[in-house]
Amino acid sequence: MRNHPDLYELVDDIPNDLWLGPDTFVVGYLLKEDGYYNVALICPDTMPEDIDVSKATPGEMRELL
Repeated sequence: MRNHPDLYELVDDIPNDLWLGPDTFVVGYLLKEDGYYNVALICPDTMPEDIDVSKATPGEMRELL
């Protein structure tokens, strides 16, 4: 990520990034020095009752934001 001009600022100096919206909260942070970046999204629950965590596609995340 450090070599990508659009992503460099996410891992340069700030240990994590936060985005707050009326219905969605996003946190992004670097997991390892070798470039793993995690994005956690807290949003309205649309999953079945017996499911606590679900994967989302980048398109699904963009729709929420």
